Amino acid sequence: MKKGFTLIEMLIVVAIVAILAAILYPVLAQAKGIAHKASAVQSQKQIALGFLMYAGDSDDAWARQDDCQPGSSLNPKHRDRRVYQDGCLSAPLYNRTGFNAWQRWVAPYVKESAVFRMKDREVSDRPTPSCPEGQWSSCGRIVGHFALNLAVTGSLKTFRREGLSNGIRDSFLGPVTTSVPHPSETMLIMEMPNPELGYLPTAIDAAREEDVRVTHFPPAYREIWAHELLAEKNGCKGLHEPMTKIDHERVQLGGLVVGYVDGHAGFVSARELLARTPSAHEYGVPDAQHCGFENMYLRHRGAPNTRIRYPFWGLGE
Repeated sequence: MKKGFTLIEMLIVVAIVAILAAILYPVLAQAKGIAHKASAVQSQKQIALGFLMYAGDSDDAWARQDDCQPGSSLNPKHRDRRVYQDGCLSAPLYNRTGFNAWQRWVAPYVKESAVFRMKDREVSDRPTPSCPEGQWSSCGRIVGHFALNLAVTGSLKTFRREGLSNGIRDSFLGPVTTSVPHPSETMLIMEMPNPELGYLPTAIDAAREEDVRVTHFPPAYREIWAHELLAEKNGCKGLHEPMTKIDHERVQLGGLVVGYVDGHAGFVSARELLARTPSAHEYGVPDAQHCGFENMYLRHRGAPNTRIRYPFWGLGE
C-alpha cells in the first residue's frame, strides 16, 4: 500500500515554497532593475554621441531639422509604403523628421533604431489627430521611452512653410554644442515618465509665441516635475506630498536614467532630480501651470531667469 502525503506535509512544502518565493522576488526585481539601468545607460550614451557626431559634421550645430525623408520611418512597416504626399504633409506623418520624430535626426549616426526604445517597455500607441491609428502604428513615433531636451537643441517647424509663427525655435543657449556652459552636468536626453511624450516640452514667453523666431527655455519647474514623479498629484499644487510617495508606475526604479551633453549617462533619483530643478518662483515664472506636461509648451509671462545656477537644465554660468 502506497503512502501519500499528509496534509501537514503538504502545508510544510507550500510554506517553504512561499518563503523561497518571498526571498527570491526582491532579488529578481533588483536584477531586473539593474539590467534596465544598464541598458538605458548604454542606449542614451549612443544617442548622445550620435548628436555629438552630427554636430562634428555640421560646424558644431545641433541637429534640429524639419524635413521629409521617404523611407525613414522608425517603424519598419512604413518604409516601403506609398502614401499621399510621402507621409510628410498630411497624416500619417511617418516620413516627417520634425521634433515629434527627433530620433530620425541622428538615426544615421546611431544605426540601430532599437536603441531609441527601452527593451522592457512597450511603445505607447495612443491615437492623435496626425496619427489616427496610433503614434507608433500611424506615424512611427516612439513615445514614453527617451525624451530629448528640445530647449538645448532647439527645433524647427519649417518644412515647406515660410514665415510660420513659432516656426524657428531657438535654444536659449544658442545653436551650437559648445554654447552649453556645463556639458557634463546638463541633461540632453532622459527617460520620460509621461507615457504619451517622446520629447521634453519647452517653456516659452506667451507674448512672443506668434513670432516667427522664438526662444525656447527648459521645463525647469520643480512643481511640474513633482506632478510627473509623485503618486499624489494634490490638485496640481506642487510639492505638498512627501517624496516617499513616488509614482512607481511611471518611475519604477525610484528615479530615471539621464544622458548628458558631453555623452555620458547615469541614474538620477526622483529626489535628486527635484533638487536639481528650481521652483517656478526661483525660475521667475510664478504664473506658470503646475499640472504636469499637457502639451508641447509651458506658457508663461516674460522670459525666465536663466542666471540662477541649476546646471542640470543649462542654467547659470
